[in-house]
Amino acid sequence: MKTGTLLAIIFLVLVAVLHLLRLLFGVTLVIGGTPVPLWVSILAFLVSGILATISPSFVRRTTIRFLPTPPALAAAPCRARWRSS
Repeated sequence: MKTGTLLAIIFLVLVAVLHLLRLLFGVTLVIGGTPVPLWVSILAFLVSGILATISPSFVRRTTIRFLPTPPALAAAPCRARWRSS
């Protein structure tokens, strides 16, 4: 697994745990004088938890594989010539 993917998964797990702790302890969150409802933490917990769970399998499925060069093209000589002016 690549370092960037691992860091993203760790970050998503951390976000999910923090939202879960907010739900369990009932911490009031106020941003700009406006209280943030608990359903926002429920949604954030679910989204970040799901993304952290499916990220490793998504990375494994999206590996780019280059097709091998067909033998006829690999053996063909290059006929291009540079013209000097």
